Amino acid sequence: GVSMAVGHATKTMRSQNILDVQKVADNNMYRDKLKNGKIIKKKMLATIMEILEKKFPMESAHMNRVAAMAKTTGRCLGLKEEALHQLYLAGKYHDIGKIAVPKELLEKQEVLSDQEYEALKKHAETSYQILKSVEELAYIAEDVLYHHERFDGTGYPEGLKGKDIPLHARILSVVDAYETMVGKRPYHTAYDEEEAKGELMRHAGTQFDPEVVKVFLEKTLPLVKVE
Repeated sequence: GVSMAVGHATKTMRSQNILDVQKVADNNMYRDKLKNGKIIKKKMLATIMEILEKKFPMESAHMNRVAAMAKTTGRCLGLKEEALHQLYLAGKYHDIGKIAVPKELLEKQEVLSDQEYEALKKHAETSYQILKSVEELAYIAEDVLYHHERFDGTGYPEGLKGKDIPLHARILSVVDAYETMVGKRPYHTAYDEEEAKGELMRHAGTQFDPEVVKVFLEKTLPLVKVE
């Protein structure tokens, strides 16, 4: 759609220079444009989340569970309230880019071809672009962008390694993998909890930050069960 910004100012005194009035009008227009731009982007975000909920209800539920578990893991790691809120939001929106992935690709039961896998991988960058465009959420965009990086440097999109991966992304990576394994999905049989824990331990140090895995298994999961 096309949007138009309009600003106006009234010349009230004879001595006022028309150029000054023009400047006020311009400033009012830009202020209006900025405000409306923010409103539009917030609406866009809400709309995307609504569509995700309708189109992929399981993905939507997954994002909410990841948000809660990521926050708990952060608390177990001793992060401060502000960081915990950031982690929660990053979890809540971490797969928002899946809005751009065809449904049949997301729910495919067979192994994805290289081409299909590349298309799926784009969701991290799409999530990043969406979040970066919404001023209040721009600060979580990198946490989301890097949640598919691997501790050994073989992940995507940038192949970051070890502690070069932001801590929040390392936490999301572990929580996301666990929740994906145990959660109900049309494209795979859910793992039981012990199998999922075993997978995390097996890939600690390669796919996952071993310290985060340890805290997640020893501290987060017992709390999640109680909650």
